[in-house]
Amino acid sequence: MIRKIRRLRVSVILLLIVLAAVATAAIYKDTKTLELSYYDINSAKLSKDFDGYKIVQISDLHNDEFGDNNDELVSLISHQNPDMIAITGDILDSYKPDLEVCKHFIYEIVKIAPVYFVNGNHESRFDDEEKYSEDYYKELCEYMENNGVKIINNESVDLKVGDSKIVISAIDDPEFYVMDKDEYKSSEYAKEGYKYSDYVKKFNELYTKKAIDNLDLDSQSFNLLLYHRPTFFDIYHDEKIDLVLSGHYHGGIVRLPKFGAVFVPDQGFFPDYAEGLITKDNTNLVVSRGLGTSSFPFRVNNRPEVVVISLHS
Repeated sequence: MIRKIRRLRVSVILLLIVLAAVATAAIYKDTKTLELSYYDINSAKLSKDFDGYKIVQISDLHNDEFGDNNDELVSLISHQNPDMIAITGDILDSYKPDLEVCKHFIYEIVKIAPVYFVNGNHESRFDDEEKYSEDYYKELCEYMENNGVKIINNESVDLKVGDSKIVISAIDDPEFYVMDKDEYKSSEYAKEGYKYSDYVKKFNELYTKKAIDNLDLDSQSFNLLLYHRPTFFDIYHDEKIDLVLSGHYHGGIVRLPKFGAVFVPDQGFFPDYAEGLITKDNTNLVVSRGLGTSSFPFRVNNRPEVVVISLHS
């Protein structure tokens, strides 16, 4: 009897080891296997010059690597033959910054197509001199500009093809401007009893609305907005922005078949803005699942994503 119990225990332990190994392999595959997602955007504002214009969106790389020196990622982007590459924030990671990974990636992709960049919340954290001995983001910006990347900060630029144009705008992440918890403690909001989380939520909404109002948008042209945060879709729609490219939520990190993302901060369980294409009237929002990982170093049923968008007149 004792021998049977021992054999059973050994069998259970071996089974658990096998299951753990299988689960670990599956999670690793989900975390490191790149996927392509394709979207077609149609608009009467687009001329024939932009018919078939292809945008590759890269979001939330978090200075991770796919293949040696990101060769696998660079090759995947190159094979799409994009007309432009849009980076929508968090190319750096504030928990594990690796500037050389980012520099090498930029060095390679500028050979493929013009690159447009907007920052994310992780880039905003590098001005904390007490935490970081170097301003990694400032150094990265200098490197990108020296290599031809167009960094857009709360402004609009015209992109011309032939005799036609679209307007590309970008908004800095609100975390660059919001009060931190220490500043907030002595603010009027705190004295009036507002929770810090409520203040941040309201600030982000008001900041987004004001930033878009201050952009030099052309209502007659197709307007493309690069903004790390996807949750302000109603504002994008009210402002009649044609296409918004966002990221931020990593697809929810853990996704269930048929149900999608389980949970993300700010949105809660089964969020509306974790990934994919959301459309209302003439406004389109593409939310990338992103590429890298950060404080949660894994993905479950949620492979890293390169987004490919084709414009059609």
